Order: sequence, then C-alpha cells, then structure tokens
Amino acid sequence: MEFDTKRQGVIDEWPSLVFSTEAASGGKADSTLLPMLIAGLALIVLGGVVVMAFV
Repeated sequence: MEFDTKRQGVIDEWPSLVFSTEAASGGKADSTLLPMLIAGLALIVLGGVVVMAFV
C-alpha cells in the first residue's frame, strides 16, 4: 500500500519520529522520563529560590 511505504520511508529518514503511544513512552528505546522529572524538579526549586530572593 502507498501509505505504508510512505510511512516506512519517514520512519527510516527520521527514526525519532513517534507514531504510537507505546513508542512515545520510551519503553522500547530504553529511555525513561526520569531525566525530565529531575530537570523539572530542579527548575521548580530554582524558581522558588528566585521568588524567595524578592520576598
């Protein structure tokens, strides 16, 4: 089918492009959301420190 060949071509060209929720979770790529969680918590703490500096 034409759609499948187009889709496979895009996947081959941009393998980081995500087409399913299973792939989006990062389970197959061995990457988790832990780095994003740590960065988010660090930004929250940094934001709190900045706010408290003005209070």
